[in-house]
Amino acid sequence: MKGCENAVDGDFAEPHSTMFRPLTTVFIGTLLSATILFLALGGLGLADGDLNAGTALRMDLEQLVEGSDLVLEARVLSETPLLGSDGLVYTDFELEVQRTFWGEDRPSRRIRLPGGALSTGRATLIPGMGTLQVGEEALLLLSSEGPQGARVFCGLSQGCYRILTPLSGSRVASREASADALLDETTGTLVPGMQAEVLEYADLMARCTAAVSAKHARHASGWSPGK
Repeated sequence: MKGCENAVDGDFAEPHSTMFRPLTTVFIGTLLSATILFLALGGLGLADGDLNAGTALRMDLEQLVEGSDLVLEARVLSETPLLGSDGLVYTDFELEVQRTFWGEDRPSRRIRLPGGALSTGRATLIPGMGTLQVGEEALLLLSSEGPQGARVFCGLSQGCYRILTPLSGSRVASREASADALLDETTGTLVPGMQAEVLEYADLMARCTAAVSAKHARHASGWSPGK
């Protein structure tokens, strides 16, 4: 990988660096995206009980809650891309937490997601994985932290609902469509990717609260996934 690192760091002699650096960055980003997709599918060091957080299974909200280590509603205050010790780009997001459904309740959090772009142009792209934007509010269903301190959305892009307030004033929650095929756990077959979805905010919060209550009850009884 030394040759790849040299290419990303701009070690080509002039005038080739100016001509080829954008293509090199895209090429390296493509290679890294394949690597990070493997990480998102379990290589981030998730515990056995948390593997659903990184697999591309088709999951309903109740399954997403069950597979998550952290479930919260928050506003994104800032983002900071950084280069991990594994050579991949990550992004740290500062969050103002409005409600914690599952996990330690804190007024603010910093979460790290794989993917992002540095000012040098070096980038890591993740197929099927959503990201966050500064200023937006969202319901986040997240895995446990991996070796780089990074989390992934439970079910990839399925684990992020953006909270919007349209001109009508009635809040809604939306999920973007995804072209990436999902695995149907019942049939074991690949099914078309997630369709765009818009839900009433109150309905989503009620379903999430009910799913978390059911998860608490199952854990109190000693139940765990796979039993």
